[in-house]
Amino acid sequence: MSVAIACFGHAGPQAGGDPRVAELLQRTVAGQYQAKVAFDATLAAIKTQGRVPWDAPVSLLTLMNTQWRVLVQWEQATVYLDASVQGGSLSDEAYRQCDTLCDRATELSVKAVAMQTDVSQGKRPGNTQATQLPSLVGTATTIQGAWATLATVYDRVSADLYRVESMGVPPHLGRLHQQVRKAFESSAQTFRFLLTQWLASGSAENQVQLVRQALPLTQQFYLVGQQLWTPYLLGPVYIEALRSQSLFGSFNLGFDPWILTDPDQARARVTNAESCNQLIAFWQSLADPASAKALQDEINEAIRAGQLTVHPGKTFKIAPWHPHYAVKSPVTIALQDFAVGDLLALLPHGAAGGRVLEVRPTGHV
Repeated sequence: MSVAIACFGHAGPQAGGDPRVAELLQRTVAGQYQAKVAFDATLAAIKTQGRVPWDAPVSLLTLMNTQWRVLVQWEQATVYLDASVQGGSLSDEAYRQCDTLCDRATELSVKAVAMQTDVSQGKRPGNTQATQLPSLVGTATTIQGAWATLATVYDRVSADLYRVESMGVPPHLGRLHQQVRKAFESSAQTFRFLLTQWLASGSAENQVQLVRQALPLTQQFYLVGQQLWTPYLLGPVYIEALRSQSLFGSFNLGFDPWILTDPDQARARVTNAESCNQLIAFWQSLADPASAKALQDEINEAIRAGQLTVHPGKTFKIAPWHPHYAVKSPVTIALQDFAVGDLLALLPHGAAGGRVLEVRPTGHV
């Protein structure tokens, strides 16, 4: 628990100077440790069932959502204390705010323990809803602690993304997971810029402004973290993906069969049996579906890098309903170079059963 170690390294040796520091130190470290143990135990229960978080039973997803929020809130309290201790003491305002963080985390911890008891007895708790993180802006005298509470949410979700991916995401939910990752990355870039500004700033007034700018980004990270461990919070698209998987029956590529499809078309067709059958026929016509996925992965990476974008209104009308891509900056795809303004697409070539996908230029924007 790196955060707790940081707290011991900062506040711990000085705790004798202010009994309030020792009190909060005991609460935060104990609370964070217990939260981590509980969350990891639920994750282990999912692994024991031979599953991963994205296909776990709903009752465990609900429990994990609550336990994850508990863990985040205790981490926030821990880093707030660590950043606020000065000369072995806390200001009255910093003490009140850290005490409030601990109280909030304790209240949610009690709910998580009760929920864990229900789940262990075979009861199904009601589905949780996505919640917002209680915000803490602070004044110039407590701004260091306020920033620390925001940064720890970014760190937690960033690490959790890799943790979930290392455990594996079911192929039929891979597209949704990428949606969650994209939502994180869209805010992460801005947050990292604000972080560089924070590290360079020595003005309390500037730091207060940076915290205010970072607050909505942190709320986005908190939402992503909840969706990451509890994918039903994605709403109808999650249910549609599950229904789509049932329509595919025993057909299993080992990856999301909608990977080539224009995102808008995928959302419109994912629960349509005829569309699913057409998509199955398309994949069966390919000689090597894995190579097609590799090409799409290359394109997706270029999209994440800002080199390509899906060109609106240029979707092919037959399965797999693949889009044209517009080049935003010079890019190389499948050893072919494309210039700004070029359009390209993945087009099938050959006879059924032996078709291959090729990257071809299709025009210019």
